[in-house]
Amino acid sequence: MIDPRIKYYPVDNGDTSLITLSDETKILIDINITEDSQDEENKDRFDVFDDLLNNELKKDNGIPYTDVFILTHPDVDHCRGFEKCFYHGNPNDYDEDDKKDNQILIKELWYTPKVFSRYSNDLSQDAKVFKKEAKRRMELYKSDPNEADNDGNRIRIVGYTDNDDLKGLHDRLVVPGETINVFNDIEKDDFKLFIHAPLKKRSDDEDKNDSSIVFQAKFDVDNEKNACLAFWGGDACWRVWEDILDKSKDEDLNWDLFLAPHHCSWGFFNENTDEGKKEPKQSSLDVLDKKIGEFPKVIVSSKEIKNDDVNPPSYKARNQYVNRVKEKNFHVTSTDSGKTPPEPIEFEISSNGPSKSSRSSSNKALKTSLITKAASQPKTYGRTL
Repeated sequence: MIDPRIKYYPVDNGDTSLITLSDETKILIDINITEDSQDEENKDRFDVFDDLLNNELKKDNGIPYTDVFILTHPDVDHCRGFEKCFYHGNPNDYDEDDKKDNQILIKELWYTPKVFSRYSNDLSQDAKVFKKEAKRRMELYKSDPNEADNDGNRIRIVGYTDNDDLKGLHDRLVVPGETINVFNDIEKDDFKLFIHAPLKKRSDDEDKNDSSIVFQAKFDVDNEKNACLAFWGGDACWRVWEDILDKSKDEDLNWDLFLAPHHCSWGFFNENTDEGKKEPKQSSLDVLDKKIGEFPKVIVSSKEIKNDDVNPPSYKARNQYVNRVKEKNFHVTSTDSGKTPPEPIEFEISSNGPSKSSRSSSNKALKTSLITKAASQPKTYGRTL
């Protein structure tokens, strides 16, 4: 067993982060792998794909895999590289060419039908491939539940929906207000996610970013309950967070680590209009004031934040975060390491909470030793409320 950790990758205005649990279960959240980041001649971009393959992911029979992949929403900067870097299709058909290309097998896929169905005409090629893979897994569960429970076929469906395609998939569904502690068919006793969103549709003109998955991750370490509480919110704007604040208990809103929504966009605080820029919504400030611990930290996955009118990242939003956590606890993936290319921001979690790691992703000698799959007996899917 190891101390869990969270790695936030430098992917400019995009999101990619990786949770490693105490048993080395890997939960990958969003992906933004660009062509230029994989170009060896390009020294300005961090190669996320290489780091995943060589420093992070385990292999089964030479096949790299992540236990879980969560797509918060299908904007291109959250799923770029999915078609090229991740295997999609029947895992029994994974062949030598796929292995040669190091295609990553996703053992359990998290899918939010609401946003895909409402904005199907705006999907990028990567998002379309992701949706096709999700539908393959859903149809397989309807026709052959036993096969659907094998590695590379599992699916978790997130959020409310009245989609007829979900009939017969109740056991795979989780909605806001529920807690999940089963990942890749293994029940965890030291980690869980509390799902906050996507909420039911607020209006017909709802922005697609407002259908993002929002969740709080809860880590227990060495019998210390909630040793770390970490938030992910995709690109959800202030309206969603206002609803979350209204519906939630403090224990489900507290945080030690907070990934700034939409790459430090002003949209977390208010509308990006002349009127909206005058002051932040009190509800957004109240969400930030749910911080706990001696040094709560905000992490921004974005380009360098400059004192200009660009949004995102917004300098005005940056100042609001800094007012809440102080400069030393405000971290930007593109500039925090002070190196070229920038290195990921990583936090190791002990019973005393999260602490910033000094590990260097470029130093392969520090690669985590791989372990075999946890020996605990697989559990069936279900809800733990």
